[in-house]
Amino acid sequence: MLKTCTFEANDIKMNKIYENQACFDNMDKHQRQQDICAKVDQHYGRLFFPDNMRNRGRPYFTGSLIVSMDGRMGFMDDPSSRTLAKANKEDPTGGMADLWMVNVLRTYADAVLLGTNTLHAESEFTGHVYDPELQKYRLERSERFAPVPWNVIISRNPEKLPWNHPVLNTSEIPVLMIIPRNKTKNMAWCTENDFCYELIRIDHNSESLVGDRYDTLQKNGQTHLIAALPEVDFPDWKLVMKLMRLLNIKQVAVESPYWIYELIQEKAMDEVFTTQTGVYAGGSLVPGKTQSFHSTEAPQLELASIHMTGNNVMMIRQLLKYRDRQES
Repeated sequence: MLKTCTFEANDIKMNKIYENQACFDNMDKHQRQQDICAKVDQHYGRLFFPDNMRNRGRPYFTGSLIVSMDGRMGFMDDPSSRTLAKANKEDPTGGMADLWMVNVLRTYADAVLLGTNTLHAESEFTGHVYDPELQKYRLERSERFAPVPWNVIISRNPEKLPWNHPVLNTSEIPVLMIIPRNKTKNMAWCTENDFCYELIRIDHNSESLVGDRYDTLQKNGQTHLIAALPEVDFPDWKLVMKLMRLLNIKQVAVESPYWIYELIQEKAMDEVFTTQTGVYAGGSLVPGKTQSFHSTEAPQLELASIHMTGNNVMMIRQLLKYRDRQES
């Protein structure tokens, strides 16, 4: 059974201190969902997302990060994001508001992109909606949402994954694992860990019936799909987008700092929800540490809204804008 977490009103109490009206008006023109989740509207305010699949032919990517006041994403002795959130004793929600916002983004997502480091660092972490009220919103819209979003894992070395992790061995969690094609030569790591799967190979010329094949897997009680991509330029994001399109994945919640920055490099990350919590962590756990941007191509942001919990936690929604070098 998937775990749940009850979020009471005091756990998610936040004050909106800024809203970019022009930004919301522009998003409203391209939004996909018309009905509003009452709990989100009550405690957070207006939240809707553009229909990227219709406008750009790819999913809409939302990222979520929590960082310390000095920009670290965890403590050196314990890199867990929950540890960082709970360390701020001035936060009246005890870090629960940040966790709830992660759940809010999952509520609207067809897939949750996880990092392999997260699986190693957080042994009980799973990519589903913990809040029963938000989950009810999903279930009531079964024509739009599956009960649980895809948990997407992109791994160059799948044999090194923590195979006892609940993401990998909970039947209710659909897993889409993306690996290099050379890892299909010996898949003992898959059979030894009872990871029931359908293997598909994706390239630029393939016209794979991925969606139909996954429907068959579901009917057979299997919820795991492995996609093998060429080793060159792995992961080829054009192929990843193609795969997600075939699986009807319209929105992706990205919860890995590494993949957030990779998608920014690809000019595909659409927005990031960042919680900046009032502690200083020090150390070298800095998001994007090895993924620098050219000075003339640095992405720009537009602030959509800022909320606060207590006196030292800011929850910032920011839309990303990209430019080409010749435009600088």
